[in-house]
Amino acid sequence: MAYKAGSERKVVQHPLSCFLFVRRVHGAHLEGKIKCWKNRNRLFCSIIALLIMQEPLYYIEAEHISTQDFLSCRLVIFVNASFIGYLILNTENMQLLCLKFFQAADKNGVLQEDLIREVFFEDGLFAKEMKEVVLVYDFPESELIPEICFDESLIKDYVELIHGNLNKGTFCSEKVPWWDVYNVYRLPTDIRRLLQYKFPHANIQQMPNYII
Repeated sequence: MAYKAGSERKVVQHPLSCFLFVRRVHGAHLEGKIKCWKNRNRLFCSIIALLIMQEPLYYIEAEHISTQDFLSCRLVIFVNASFIGYLILNTENMQLLCLKFFQAADKNGVLQEDLIREVFFEDGLFAKEMKEVVLVYDFPESELIPEICFDESLIKDYVELIHGNLNKGTFCSEKVPWWDVYNVYRLPTDIRRLLQYKFPHANIQQMPNYII
């Protein structure tokens, strides 16, 4: 299978730099309009609605992805405090169609809600219906509880016993397949709500840590 590589990441900060960047670089992923005019021999530039989508850290895509039947594909989304990524797999021939990873945290190490909106809400690819969606969280505030000790009313207590109550979030649990244990964990509420709204029928999993 042939793949095409994604573009290199570009950082543009100053408006004038943006203008020069647009003038020099062809094929950049930019939206908006640039209007320029001269007034008394001076050049004035107006950049209207210039939107630069964050470039992925890693990106490969099959050349024929536009012709794919997405009803035979599995979408796997991976989210943790540092990275957001996804892959699309054709389940009939097990071919990888797309793989992307983005840096999710800002300079303060905070997961960017805007990035999730940008990646999953503005890309038309995610408007397509797929056979299966798997949403995998990998946040550190997670523990495995033996089934014999598990009590659904104590999920919050289990997590806060090990990780404290400084961080706020939504407490969740799931039975681990083929094991007599439950995975209990805490997720950022806004991030969970966003992804649950976008992918309401996703199979949700949290990467387990340790057994209490």
